[in-house]
Amino acid sequence: PLVSLDGDVVPFTAELDRVADQVREDLEDALAIASYIWSQSREEGEKWTKENPLPAAFRAGDANAAAKGKQLVETIGCKGCHGLADGEFSTPLGKEKDLVPNLKDIAAKTGPQWIYHWIKNPRGFSPETRMPSLRLSDEEAGAITTYLMTLGAKADPMAGIEEKLADAANIKRGETLVRKWGCFGCHDIKGMEKESRIGAELTT
Repeated sequence: PLVSLDGDVVPFTAELDRVADQVREDLEDALAIASYIWSQSREEGEKWTKENPLPAAFRAGDANAAAKGKQLVETIGCKGCHGLADGEFSTPLGKEKDLVPNLKDIAAKTGPQWIYHWIKNPRGFSPETRMPSLRLSDEEAGAITTYLMTLGAKADPMAGIEEKLADAANIKRGETLVRKWGCFGCHDIKGMEKESRIGAELTT
């Protein structure tokens, strides 16, 4: 079978091979970048994790707690900024652009320990955040965390991920990719605070 590719007609099997190669390359790049970022933040991350344990107020899989959390999310103002389903853009910048994260897959991206402490005290984690303190009780924060952990599902863990993240070659390649793509132009990255931004100066 043949398939059109940018105006060229190529065997379908060749296109499958090209896509598979690109996916593998993308995954390898993502792993390398993650390795470098983790190498720069691991000590701080492990310290934070130790100092901020998962509280008893979080009850994984508790349907009543999740229902209470959902009710709180819908009544205390969360939806004034966050979308919670496909197509919800509560604070639009433009077509399909959002100022704050859509939380529909939040459980696939992080865990209950971080969510709980973030919503309980956002500026305790990030002093510059615009996320307000909602003055939640421990029980309310636990219920909301329980609800948010129903939105999305964790992917299967990558085999040998700890070893791959600690691999010196991956870390070095990740640093090269971060510099190549100018990730520090938007993100704060330890060790790259003084790197020049990649955008052109527009004030004059």
